[in-house]
Parts: sequence; C-alpha cells; structure tokens
Amino acid sequence: MTRDDLFNTNASIVRDLASSIARVSPDAHILVISNPVNSTHLFGVTTLDVVRARRFLAETVGAHPSETPVTVVGGHSGPTIVPLISQSPRGNEVKGEKYHASCTVSSSVVMRSSRPRMGVDFFSSNVELGRDGVEKIHPLGPLSPEEQKLLEACLPELKKNIEKGKNFVQ
Repeated sequence: MTRDDLFNTNASIVRDLASSIARVSPDAHILVISNPVNSTHLFGVTTLDVVRARRFLAETVGAHPSETPVTVVGGHSGPTIVPLISQSPRGNEVKGEKYHASCTVSSSVVMRSSRPRMGVDFFSSNVELGRDGVEKIHPLGPLSPEEQKLLEACLPELKKNIEKGKNFVQ
C-alpha cells in the first residue's frame, strides 16, 4: 500500500469521525493516531516515529529504549520526520553514518495552531498537554548541523503534505 493509498483510506475515516465529534462536542480535544493527522482542532500523536527513533538509538548504543529518549519533530512521512538525536542523553555516542541513518529511520504531537510554526500550519513538536489541551510547546532547542539540514529538507515536503490534506477536506 502506498502513502497515497493510506491517505485516501484514512483521510475519509478521520474526516467523518472529526465531523461527528465536532458536532457532538465542539470543544473536545482529540488525539489521532492515523495518516493524515491534520485539522483545525486535532492533535495527532506521532508516537510511532518516537518509538522507532528510540529503538534505533538504543540498538546503536547498546542500551534499552527507556534510556534513549528522542524528540521527533516535523511531520510523519519520509523526509518530514526529524528525530533530534543530538538532544538525547545518549545521542553523542552516535557518529558518522550511524548518526545519519538514525536521522532517517525515525512523545511529539502534530498540532494546528492559530499562528504557523516553522512557516507551516502543522508541525510536530514536543508539547505538554493539560486539562485544556496544549499548555506548553517546547522549543526545538539546539540542532546539530545534520538535524538543521534535515529540518530544512523537511519543510518544503511538509508544506506539500499539508496542502494535500487541506485540499482533501475542502
């Protein structure tokens, strides 16, 4: 199944569920674990990317995934996934080709905000959730040169993904 197949199947399901929830409970905050993860009141959990990045880092440094937290930012498809390996306590143990590989395999939340972040409407970030939804959006923090390149490559592709999602719901 291609990413387009996934999008076409899941987008209509998410759209219908979101419409029903909005009708019944317009102030609800919901977490969506699906492709796509975007709408005006949706948070999409990108846990899968976080789990992959943690596991890869753990295997690379010979640790347990609980010892290798990794924040993943950006989006949830190919080049839009940006794991911040350098910010992990064990990330400094990964060098060269293994570091580059860890940045391409990879809890963040994709969220729609009233003001774009990183120049896009939906951007996965490390956040703190509370009773009223997102209470704090953590800054990206310092990026390694490799992560900066990944972020720069992520944004144009993420914009395309977002436009595709927006066009679908219009």
